[in-house]
Amino acid sequence: MSDMVETKTDKLGEAVEWEYDGVPEQLPSGMYVLRVWLGDERKARTKLWAKKVTAVDTSKNNGYAFAGEFARGWDMKELLINDGDVAVAVVQTGSWKNPNQIMRIYKLENGKLYKHEMPWGSPGANVKVIHFVAGLLRHKNSSASQKN
Repeated sequence: MSDMVETKTDKLGEAVEWEYDGVPEQLPSGMYVLRVWLGDERKARTKLWAKKVTAVDTSKNNGYAFAGEFARGWDMKELLINDGDVAVAVVQTGSWKNPNQIMRIYKLENGKLYKHEMPWGSPGANVKVIHFVAGLLRHKNSSASQKN
């Protein structure tokens, strides 16, 4: 299998494609810098943002479901992440005539960055993303507890 796209099965038995997004810059502290371009904010119908996710509240159906640290920066957002961390970003796509937003989900595994894109902006799409990210965090936390 190529290093560009990795297919994994999620908790519902569905195949999920993760696109390889390179190796982020590693700081002397051992943390990595995730740089996220959110797109043209002038086209955005709602606020664009990025966040390192530490917890998910599945009772909510919008961006407030994600607890964690917001990215800093203006055009290029930056987050400090460790191996195993999950980050999300609402990204502007499409043209001026047909603007659109997606949720880009990032995960860092063994120093390699992977991303997965899902629709974002309607309550139904948002709920799918929120539950998907909640599943990633549950998997991360169960893997960490098995190592201890």
